Amino acid sequence: DVYLKLFQKKLNLKAFIVSYKNANIKLMVDSKKEVGADRICNVKAAIKKTKKNCIVVDFGTATTYDITNECGDFIGGSIGPGIDISADYLIEKAALLKETIYTFPDKIIGQSTEANIQSGVMYGGLFSVIGMINAIKLEMKNPNMKIIITGGFGKLISDKLSIEHVYSKSLTMDGMIQVYLNNSPNQTGK
Repeated sequence: DVYLKLFQKKLNLKAFIVSYKNANIKLMVDSKKEVGADRICNVKAAIKKTKKNCIVVDFGTATTYDITNECGDFIGGSIGPGIDISADYLIEKAALLKETIYTFPDKIIGQSTEANIQSGVMYGGLFSVIGMINAIKLEMKNPNMKIIITGGFGKLISDKLSIEHVYSKSLTMDGMIQVYLNNSPNQTGK
C-alpha cells in the first residue's frame, strides 16, 4: 500500500502490483499470500513456455525451485541460500576478493585456498542444483520434467549443468508482462 500511494500521489503514476490475486495461476499451497511476486512471474512465464510440468530454478539472492504440474498449477517448491549468500561468509573469513570466487576452477580439487573456495562455492552450488532437480523429478515420479534456469547466477550454472534445460535470462520479466497484459483492459495478453 505504501508503494502504491507513493506512485499514485507523489509521482502521479499508476502502479500495477503482481500478486496471487491477479496472476491467473492456480496456487496449490498452504498460503497463497506467501508466494512472492518473482516466483509467480517465473511460474507464469514457465507455463507459457512449457505447457507441462516443469521446474524453474531461479538463482537470485535465494535459489528457488518452483514446480508446476501437468495442469499448469503451481504446486510448491523449495528455497535455499543463493550462491553469493553461501560464499559471503567464506569470502569475509578468507579475506579474498569477491570477484574471483564466482568462477569455476579447472579442477574440483584446488591447490590454493582461493581455488578451494571457488570449487566449494561453484561446484557445491552446481551439484546441489543437480541433486535438487533429480530429487524433485523422483518425488514427482516424472523423469521428463522440463527445467528452466534463470536469475543472476543462472547463466553461469547453465553453462555447466549437464541436465537438459533451457536458460531464460528474462523469465521473471516475461511473466510480469504476461500478468500485466492479462489484466489490462484491452486483454492483449490473452
